[in-house]
Amino acid sequence: MEHLKNILIRAPPQAPRRKGALMLLRRIETFLRHSGMPWTKFGRLVAHDPRLVGDMRNGRVPRDDLARRIEAFIDSHAQPKEADHAL
Repeated sequence: MEHLKNILIRAPPQAPRRKGALMLLRRIETFLRHSGMPWTKFGRLVAHDPRLVGDMRNGRVPRDDLARRIEAFIDSHAQPKEADHAL
């Protein structure tokens, strides 16, 4: 019975990836809001999958390589901050 207690207390192995996916989704949503880009276009450009963002909104957890591509896309398309224009 003790071994069952240990199984129920531990977090599932997906928990850290799921948390990372939620943080990534928040970053995607912020990017979409600021850029005005439709979510289907974002998915097509990043992963050749127009349903990417919709699937992530419904719980899809992207693999590490796709998460890195998403981060790189957002970083490369980020608009400069106001302070960068002050020079």
